[in-house]
Amino acid sequence: MLIKEVEELTGIKSVNIRHYEKENLIHPLRKANGYREYSEEDVRRLKQIKTLRLLDVSVSDIQKILNDQITLKAAMEKRLNELNKEEMKIKEIRATCELIISENVSITNLDENILHGDKNTWKERLEQIMKEDIDRRFLSKAILYITGWAVLARILYIGILAFKTTDITLQNLLTLRPSGIEFYLSLGIGIFFLLYGIGLSVYEGLTGKDFLWVWARDWGGGGLGGLANSFAFCGIGIAIVGNSTVIFVGSLVIVCLILTAIRGYIMIQQSAAKEKHLQKTRWIMLAITVLLLLIFIVAMKLLQYAYIMKVF
Repeated sequence: MLIKEVEELTGIKSVNIRHYEKENLIHPLRKANGYREYSEEDVRRLKQIKTLRLLDVSVSDIQKILNDQITLKAAMEKRLNELNKEEMKIKEIRATCELIISENVSITNLDENILHGDKNTWKERLEQIMKEDIDRRFLSKAILYITGWAVLARILYIGILAFKTTDITLQNLLTLRPSGIEFYLSLGIGIFFLLYGIGLSVYEGLTGKDFLWVWARDWGGGGLGGLANSFAFCGIGIAIVGNSTVIFVGSLVIVCLILTAIRGYIMIQQSAAKEKHLQKTRWIMLAITVLLLLIFIVAMKLLQYAYIMKVF
């Protein structure tokens, strides 16, 4: 039978059926024309999957059940244990809410000491909330912004260098880089932009700036703000430091990882910490940033040594 028939028989949408196939939970046959042919066994298996998902059993656990890695009884015992923990959390939340209502607690007097029940339970819940409250779209946009500026600046940088050569081929463009004092000058400028961008990113994180906050807002020229952003500075620095394609790509990956780690950590800390703890967080971030910058400077020195020794 075709997927439309399976949808009607199981109540599961085609997009979900294909997902379960991708996860190797079902194995429909492929016709010569490319269409999937679902068997009665596939329909029976999908109904089993539907039942287990309605019980909130994870797809990974369903895989284990169907592959005989765990028994259905063991999976149900695991799920029951999870439900008991969830029930305890709900009871503690309910008790705290009732306490706040009964004692008419105001927002001014509200703090974590009022939380009812096991402190470890609340600690685990806080850790989960901190992971959920990170704006992943912010971090992905930051990586795209760094990459965009790096590529644009790299094209401009190579274009400037290309004026000095008459033998322009794709291979030459990929390996094109300055020589002598120009190499060290571009390396120094690139490192400055990178260090400034990383430092600015820490400042932006600690002061809660949005993704494209701009210095130019008060000038009425918001478009100028993109270049005033830490991610733009880092992208330009990568383009200038990356005097070969290998170094360019390597620097891009390293800096994206560093900035994602820094901003992600700041986001977690700012969500979790109260104002009295922010000062400690800032000192921790300062120490981490200094360490990362020292590592980066050492890496640049090693790249400089590799250039002198003609490794690249």
